Amino acid sequence: MAIIEEAWVGFYGRRAEVTLPGTCEGCGKHLPLTAFDTREWVRLGPLPVFPLWAWRFYDVCPLCGHGQRMKLAEYRHWARQQAASRRDALDAEPGCLGVRLDLAWHLYGLGLMYDALATLAPVLYDDDPPAAVRHCAGVALRTLGRHAEALAQLVAAVEQEPSEAAYRLDLARVLRARRSGLAAAAEQLEAAAEIAPGAAEVWIELAELRTHSHDTTGAQAAWLKAVGLQPELRHAPLYRGLIEQVLGRD
Repeated sequence: MAIIEEAWVGFYGRRAEVTLPGTCEGCGKHLPLTAFDTREWVRLGPLPVFPLWAWRFYDVCPLCGHGQRMKLAEYRHWARQQAASRRDALDAEPGCLGVRLDLAWHLYGLGLMYDALATLAPVLYDDDPPAAVRHCAGVALRTLGRHAEALAQLVAAVEQEPSEAAYRLDLARVLRARRSGLAAAAEQLEAAAEIAPGAAEVWIELAELRTHSHDTTGAQAAWLKAVGLQPELRHAPLYRGLIEQVLGRD
């Protein structure tokens, strides 16, 4: 009892984290929303000492912080029900790549990474899988922490379709996981920004990388571009500190 009295409840770690475009129910903005698994723990100081409930947080907005949560066991049951109609569509047209990719991305967005990879497997392990399949598989593998496999798939996707900004963005995210890959990540993001100059997500990623790499001039230019495309970033809890660090306060 003494431990409980001295402790507090907090969340510990994130798993199966995904980011996909959507409309926030809190602020109404259309932007990338985040979802992730986490667990509630009783803590003693900074240390987690006793596990409580596991949760899935989803539709979490980086601007206003609005989101939803559901107990993880309930969520997984609900998520599989959500995918049922798309599974039926694939069963009806197993040879249709668009239907297969639609299901795989839906499963990815629901946090069901192994289900997504299983859906892609019949095409992914052909002799020459399409770049779109490699991209989806690479993103799912990255989420599972299988960075070497993710890197291989995303590099191949970019080589097949170098004009796809999304492929370069996700490749950069894998490269950033290794300190030795920061320069290569910056190259991919700069190329993505040239291909899709109106994509705020690319500029945010590039601005963060340049900020953490202490490239002040480059970070200023990237943050100015990102804020110009999405002015709300200056007040977003996730980005406000970094933006003030580089650009100062309004």
